[in-house]
Amino acid sequence: MILPRLIISLLLAETIVFTPHVRSQDTTGYHKRIYVTKRLQSAPPRIDGKYNDACWDEVPWSQWYVQHMPVEGGTPSEKTRLKVLYDNRNMYVLIRAYEQDPSKIRRFICQRDALFEGGDIVGINFDSYNDHKTGFEFDVTAGGTQVDLLLNNVNYMNPDFNWNAVWYSGVSVDDSGWCAEMRIPLSQLRYSSDSVQVWGMHAWRWISRNMEEDQWSLIPRNTNAFIHNFGQLQGIRNLPRNRRVEIMPYALGSLRTNKPAEGNPFTGSSWSGTFGADGKIGIGSNFTFDYTFNPDFGQVEADPSVMNLTAFETFYEEKRPFFLEGKNILSFETGSDEDLVFYSRRIGSAPPYAAPSDSGIFTETPGNTSILDALKISGKTANGLSLGILQSFTSPEYSSIFSGGQYSYRMASPPTNYFVGRIQKDFQKGNTSIGGILTSVNRFFSQQHLDFLPKQAYTGGLDFIHYWKEREYFVTANFVASYISGSQEAMLRLQRSSARYFQRPDANHLALDSSLSVLSGTGGMIGIGKEGNSKLIAGQRIYWRSPGLDLNDIGYMREADVIGSQSMAGYRETKPGKILRSYSVTLSLDCAWDFAGVPVRGRSEIETQFVFNNKWTAQLHLNRFFSAIDNRLLRGGYALKTDPYYLVFATAQTDDSRNLAFNLQYNGAWYTDGFSSRQRFAPGLRIRFSPQFSISSQINYEENQNAIQYVTSFGSEQHPIALLGALKQKTLGITIRTGFYFTPDFSLQYYGSPFISTGRFVAFREVTDPLNDSFNQRFYLYRDNETIMTDGTYTLTHGSTSYSFPNPDFTMLEFRSNFVARWEYKPGSVFYFVWTHQRNDFRNI
Repeated sequence: MILPRLIISLLLAETIVFTPHVRSQDTTGYHKRIYVTKRLQSAPPRIDGKYNDACWDEVPWSQWYVQHMPVEGGTPSEKTRLKVLYDNRNMYVLIRAYEQDPSKIRRFICQRDALFEGGDIVGINFDSYNDHKTGFEFDVTAGGTQVDLLLNNVNYMNPDFNWNAVWYSGVSVDDSGWCAEMRIPLSQLRYSSDSVQVWGMHAWRWISRNMEEDQWSLIPRNTNAFIHNFGQLQGIRNLPRNRRVEIMPYALGSLRTNKPAEGNPFTGSSWSGTFGADGKIGIGSNFTFDYTFNPDFGQVEADPSVMNLTAFETFYEEKRPFFLEGKNILSFETGSDEDLVFYSRRIGSAPPYAAPSDSGIFTETPGNTSILDALKISGKTANGLSLGILQSFTSPEYSSIFSGGQYSYRMASPPTNYFVGRIQKDFQKGNTSIGGILTSVNRFFSQQHLDFLPKQAYTGGLDFIHYWKEREYFVTANFVASYISGSQEAMLRLQRSSARYFQRPDANHLALDSSLSVLSGTGGMIGIGKEGNSKLIAGQRIYWRSPGLDLNDIGYMREADVIGSQSMAGYRETKPGKILRSYSVTLSLDCAWDFAGVPVRGRSEIETQFVFNNKWTAQLHLNRFFSAIDNRLLRGGYALKTDPYYLVFATAQTDDSRNLAFNLQYNGAWYTDGFSSRQRFAPGLRIRFSPQFSISSQINYEENQNAIQYVTSFGSEQHPIALLGALKQKTLGITIRTGFYFTPDFSLQYYGSPFISTGRFVAFREVTDPLNDSFNQRFYLYRDNETIMTDGTYTLTHGSTSYSFPNPDFTMLEFRSNFVARWEYKPGSVFYFVWTHQRNDFRNI
């Protein structure tokens, strides 16, 4: 596929110029440094990294960087200096990174936004709103690779790399070190319309071989207010409004091949093609209007292979650029790590209906619904009001049916409109924030076979957070409510879903109501904690999800009917010692009950993290899961008592700055039933053959034995009979990534992932006394002479009772890969050539 992308930026803006304020060196305090600006007076610099343009003589250097890590507040191993200028349209940044021995510079070319894969780095970040919440960062590696990202206080350790600005950079190396020049159009920033402004500013340097970060204005490592601690950029006056217009058209062609099957017209090979466009329009200096028409996600890496044997939906990370960029603006904290009010993968997901195939009847259903358009407005005003709006419309999709020599079509996904609105207001210099969210899903159909789908789904929420004592302490709360309407069939399906299982015969606080046409519920969270620049941290939060709450039309929710408590306390040390550079220890307790007060989950954990002086890292997590009453395992049947077990998770990583690096992950679980266990080994390797070429691989091997894997149920909803199996499962997955980077603008990348998982059931149990304290007394274990398999069907016989079901043994084979050629022939203008290949086979044996 060839996907040309053209960005046209109309930058109508007046300019900023920076006049640095030079001060004497002081590396002992955490004061905010100040940089005072003035306007560029001569011709702008040529961005080639050589800094030999006369304009750089107009301002003096700002220096005295301070070590952030490994020794917080220490003297850097190498000197770094900074200059900043601007004119009517751009900001210009010059960073000089000195090296006593330039041969030690780690200079690699890598994929854009691969922050620590490019070796040494310098960068600058502007809090142009000066709201202490959002930072626009521009980094460049010594090899010339650009990195741009959005930073916020909540997730400053996990920034948004999917924001891709259009800017210019150049690097050079000489006998004194290396140098980076940047030209950043003002159109790529957002700022207020005030005539006199103060921005936050942060500049930093990464020396890869030392695992060392140096900062222009030191920020405490243990802070939870990273952007609050930025230095200041002063002297900005009379900035014009930006008018930004960007257009990114694309064309897509694809060839699909399937092994031909006699009589099936949907096999063989077929060509298809389409076109579309993405773009941005600036709305003043504060807001941006993003749009996409028939969006292209061809260059997106395939999802990893997963063998899911639970009743819950597999969660996949979002990878599509349109939905990733600025996702923090639409995020809403629910208090549970497993719940999202907005889960963007719902938009464009697989159709919910597929026409069934039968002997002589061949069908085909699209793998995804088509997104006709998606619109997004986001931004923030000078007084701290942020707004995010997303609207998307997906087209109807149809299953194609071939029978008796004729084609027919049945709707598989109705036309659907999705809406998300998010608003937040900051007070007290960002220490207090109040916000809300509103989502809606509206499906338009009259076909009776789609009555299992809700027609309308609405969610609304409010959230609040307040910090005090230099943001060391906080209190937070949120509330969310859902309202879903549709046919009685749709509401009955929601009541029976794995999120709630209203049909459970022993759930006296629930009732299955076949007459409902509306389902509603609430959820929320209250929390308090201590973070800030302190070695000791602690937190406590309580959350709930009422039985009727449902977020899954546009969000993600694993379970309702739950009340939970999460507690944690920890200690973190960042001062290097004889062996360790830093370490942390965290203790946590997580417990949950249903609305009848039954304990459904309990876990305690000790988590430790270590960074050694040789730049190796390690983690160790020790978990103990308490005995509980699992009301989901039997999938609508009785609640089942589970015994306590232990789980260990450990990782180790060698020095990642070296050309050869290893990592290892291990998971182990031990149970008391005499059969169940889990062991997972995941070794990884990365080899950098040259500054342009690298290869990495991760192997994942897992052996899982589960004595109580759900198989099927018999009987009625009032008196269900559940059959469980003793499963022996083995899984092997390999991921291979290679990259050849001719220049920072032209690269070839390959991703391949073979996967195989096999499962064999060696015994079967019938649940007879689910709450008995003794594991063996909860079940009847079928003997070998009571278990017969004939022609792929098991028959279990005990006395006069027998049950028959298909052989549940399985083998899953899958191979996913893609090849991407990327050429950014000018900043913001990119050609892609994408080849994608996928094979899969699932069979019950």
